[in-house]
Amino acid sequence: MTALEVAPNENEQAAFRSASEGLRAAIMEVAAIIDQTQTDARGYGAHLSGATKELGPLGENDAAKQIIARLLARTNSFLDRTAEIETRLTTASTQITNLNSALDAARREATTDRLTGLGNRRQFDERLEAGMKAANETDRSLALVVFDLDNFKKFNDEKGHLVGDQVLRHVGRQTERAVRDGDTAVRYGGEEFALILPGATLESARAIAERLRVTFDLNPLIRRDTREEIGHVTISAGVAVYRPAESAIDFIDRADRALYAAKHKGRNRVLTEVLLGPAKQSLRG
Repeated sequence: MTALEVAPNENEQAAFRSASEGLRAAIMEVAAIIDQTQTDARGYGAHLSGATKELGPLGENDAAKQIIARLLARTNSFLDRTAEIETRLTTASTQITNLNSALDAARREATTDRLTGLGNRRQFDERLEAGMKAANETDRSLALVVFDLDNFKKFNDEKGHLVGDQVLRHVGRQTERAVRDGDTAVRYGGEEFALILPGATLESARAIAERLRVTFDLNPLIRRDTREEIGHVTISAGVAVYRPAESAIDFIDRADRALYAAKHKGRNRVLTEVLLGPAKQSLRG
């Protein structure tokens, strides 16, 4: 695996554009309302100031009554305008809330794998970068687990892609249950998955991966439509811990090489970077 930028698809781009344009329009509306309110308030204030000067020498006479009548009319007009402004602000506030929800939904859509419900490759890149930055700034440990399904292509070919998709959804559910608050579980691509574990040591990360491996190994899969047992899916996993100032590519490579080693030692196992020798190419399966 390598850490690469993943471009958003056209639907995601359209969703972000639509939400952004709507948000800009709502902000412009609020700005216009505020500007109008200030204009109205200044005009009303000037009118009151002028009326005060006029009332000074008049006392109780018809002229004073006329000024008071004008003030009442202007006050009522201002109150009506204020009520209209409150309505417009309420509408704008609702629009902004809805647009914020739309942006959140678009953001989740952009970083979620639709089949498994886990994060996708883009989320992996973002969270790994953030985790590495935090580790460099705070000296907090950061562990990475990469795993994939053993012989999944053969399983997929024999059982069919619908069953294969059911298996991937099952893996997504079990993986999500295995991680802690603050961890990130992603489907990296195909049958490949990854766990980003802030604060985890090599041993605690290995333990999380091992619990996940045992869960798959001990629980056979049941086909939903026929309730037929369709066998076990096992995983092989590699674990590495971040080294200060190293690149994402080097960090991923060590976890990946540990995964390769687990494959070569017979699959259905978790290995850490401790046993790694010099880097060399390997094949999964």
